[in-house]
Amino acid sequence: MKLVLSLVVLLFLAGCSKKEDQKPTPTSSMTHAEAMDAARSWAFRKIESRSYSAVAPTGSMLPVMGSNCVLLLERCKPEDLQIGDIAIYGRDGQSSVVHRIRELSPTAAFFTGDNNDPTKPDGWIAYGRIEWRVAGVLYGKR
Repeated sequence: MKLVLSLVVLLFLAGCSKKEDQKPTPTSSMTHAEAMDAARSWAFRKIESRSYSAVAPTGSMLPVMGSNCVLLLERCKPEDLQIGDIAIYGRDGQSSVVHRIRELSPTAAFFTGDNNDPTKPDGWIAYGRIEWRVAGVLYGKR
């Protein structure tokens, strides 16, 4: 009985752990605040075509990026996008999405999150909705 109860508790705890604990992202010696400062400095050099953003803790892009990351962003033209790029697209009235481009067509890019269920992709996103491409990732301490 004790063994069964112990197994149930372990399974429960494993199911309750954060996605980031299961698939951790790389880290660095920078704090998150230092990574934000470095990204701000990078973006300021070409303010019209660069930006930066912290990553929301959704787990959809683990283990490539998690909530300890800061993204370096660049504007790009549709013809500059490539399969494998990570880009940000807007959704009407909702926060933007940062996912990977899996396919390209003449008018749209097909997006999915690296850690999302492959049977539930984001789908085809028109080029006009793609706001930024990820130029780099700064990893902070966990």
